Parts: sequence; C-alpha cells; structure tokens
Amino acid sequence: MSADHPDESDRRQAKVPAHLAGMRLDRFLAECFPNYSRKELAKAVKAGLVKVNDRRAKPGAMLAADDLLD
Repeated sequence: MSADHPDESDRRQAKVPAHLAGMRLDRFLAECFPNYSRKELAKAVKAGLVKVNDRRAKPGAMLAADDLLD
C-alpha cells in the first residue's frame, strides 16, 4: 500500500473534535490525512472504505462533534 492509495488494509481512525463540527467529511479527511490526495480519499469514501459511526459515509456528509471515523 502506498500513501497515494488508501485501501481496506490501511485502517485509520479519527474522532471529530468539537471545533471541527460542521465540517464536510471530504475536507476533514484531507486535513487529517495530508499524505493522501483528495482524489484518493474521495475514492475510498465512494468505495465504502470510510465509515462515520459505523455507517458508510458520503463525501459531503457533515460531521458532528465526537463522530468516529473508521
């Protein structure tokens, strides 16, 4: 796995801090995981590899404080 190609074997987790509540998922991922391109992160989301609170997420999903990303 390279830094440019997130896949299921490269699991990361993040908890949304209160000051980032209301941010779009795609923007949050880009800020939290700068080693990945926005395009690769969007592919991972669309492929169902990114979950918010154990549910598949859409790139434009709005995040809330304490949401758990996996």
